[in-house]
Amino acid sequence: MSDPSVKRIVSDIIRSPEDKRLYRGLEFANGIQAILISDPTTDKSSAALDVHIGSLSDPHNISGIAHFCEHMLFLGTEKYPKENEYSQFLSEHAGSSNAFTSGEHTNYYFDVSHEHLAGALDRTQITTSYRMSDPSVKRIVSDIIRSPEDKRLYRGLEFANGIQAILISDPTTDKSSAALDVHIGSLSDPHNISGIAHFCEHMLFLGTEKYPKENEYSQFLSEHAGSSNAFTSGEHTNYYFDVSHEHLAGALDRFAQFFLCPLFDESCKDREVNAVDSEHEKNLMNDAWRLFQLEKATGNPNHPFSKFGTGNKLTLETRPSKEGIDIRQELLKFHSNSYSSNLMALCVLGRGE
Repeated sequence: MSDPSVKRIVSDIIRSPEDKRLYRGLEFANGIQAILISDPTTDKSSAALDVHIGSLSDPHNISGIAHFCEHMLFLGTEKYPKENEYSQFLSEHAGSSNAFTSGEHTNYYFDVSHEHLAGALDRTQITTSYRMSDPSVKRIVSDIIRSPEDKRLYRGLEFANGIQAILISDPTTDKSSAALDVHIGSLSDPHNISGIAHFCEHMLFLGTEKYPKENEYSQFLSEHAGSSNAFTSGEHTNYYFDVSHEHLAGALDRFAQFFLCPLFDESCKDREVNAVDSEHEKNLMNDAWRLFQLEKATGNPNHPFSKFGTGNKLTLETRPSKEGIDIRQELLKFHSNSYSSNLMALCVLGRGE
């Protein structure tokens, strides 16, 4: 374990009592998991590498690209640019190779005379690190602290645009879920438009450029055993959903549009102002909310904590209208200025790895 590239070594691998070969498992810092098998009696050495990506990940407009990629990888690398270098080396040393692409996996494998294993492995220039060729990924974190009883797989990602994400793989789950937190809340409301952060939270559910139908997101979730909600606090606005595991990708695509291209449709604005106003009226009868407002009212009036974070019809419609403020334009401005990727953190749980 003095090698920093090796994160974990596993020696207690279960095998048949008749199997006299030696086994060792390795987990590397870049995420690759490997099993090494030593058999001093073999004449042939072999290797296989599986990539957990297949034809189900093809873009909608380029069917077969995963399979095509599998074919093209055999035809030269930076280190060995000659087109048939790999196959020629194997054939000269009693070896062979093949590969296949399935829905969720692409698998490459070869065998070769045992004394030429190192040369064959060196020519397998398929991958050097887990997705770090993707310039959008700045950092990957695999050593996430968790309970010893937690058998789920975790991976942290930091993207070049500043978003931090944690991905959780649980192959036993029936539901997938996601949550995105924006480190902006009601304390960032402009002084003349109390409640705009909360109002923005409401309006994001009501249509985007890609999915303009008002109830597209909620309808998709309800049709696939899902639900969603959100909340606005002083310093955070949080959005979350759950959905049947096989429909996570569709839900995430609809969810992502909240933060990319919301419509803030004028036809929804008045109705949603009334929804916020009703929420405020309900809060007036709640002792916890009354005590919270008392704290605000008795605090420093010049501090952002004193702001009226929920908003109501007065602050979001009546007063802006009198002052000649277009509330939709203010929403667009607030979203553009405040919903910045470097202020976002994402968590996704699903069955995939």
